[in-house]
Amino acid sequence: MRNYYSLLNLDVNAELRDIEVAIDALDDEELLQDEDLETIMRDANKRTHYKRVHLQYEAIAAALAHYEVKKLHDTHQWNKRVVEFEVDDEHDFLD
Repeated sequence: MRNYYSLLNLDVNAELRDIEVAIDALDDEELLQDEDLETIMRDANKRTHYKRVHLQYEAIAAALAHYEVKKLHDTHQWNKRVVEFEVDDEHDFLD
């Protein structure tokens, strides 16, 4: 799962009109690189579910940071769980 908010350079609480403007600013080639972006971000129900998953990621990332600061053993393998949400520089087409 990609971090569409980051790819669109938007906050998690962005309004639909801001999301639509950011998506419309992408060219067809950029949209083809991530086929689900438009489908998920333009649909209210899918976006709500996606936002919840994104917030869960933030909670996991916060837990991971706590483990790293305290030098604790990562028994839940947080490092493996957050990888799928990180922006891939190779596909980060907004930079």
